[in-house]
Amino acid sequence: DTSAFNWTGTHPWFGSVVHAVCFGRIDEKHERYSDLVSEDAQKRLALLEYTFEQGADPHVIAPDTCDDTRTYLFRDNGDAFDWNEKLHFAGKSAVSCLMAAKRLLTRARRKAPVTMQPEISRHLLKFVRALNLVSQAISWRRDDVAR
Repeated sequence: DTSAFNWTGTHPWFGSVVHAVCFGRIDEKHERYSDLVSEDAQKRLALLEYTFEQGADPHVIAPDTCDDTRTYLFRDNGDAFDWNEKLHFAGKSAVSCLMAAKRLLTRARRKAPVTMQPEISRHLLKFVRALNLVSQAISWRRDDVAR
């Protein structure tokens, strides 16, 4: 039963509900947690849709304790492309972080070797899908969802 859950609250390590679903743990004092780039992205996107149906707000700001910075390393057939541009979370909304991740991956795809571009495009598409859900979230209200 999630009726008492605060869908618009924040956590010092995970930020908002939307931050947590899209990016995992985002404080600097952790082992790496997976985000939308991981293999379980479809499950995360389904969970993201559910959180919006329950009233999660993508505009909630992550607390300053969410001080992680994220970079991405892409691999293809033994080759690696490390894109060192950093994604920051503290003081930013989940929608801002998703847009920043999209920009970061778009730039990475342009600079990456041709062999890496398809993989980066696959990851980029996951963030685009999340942003599409964000754009639909405005019309979703907890009371509007059929139970």
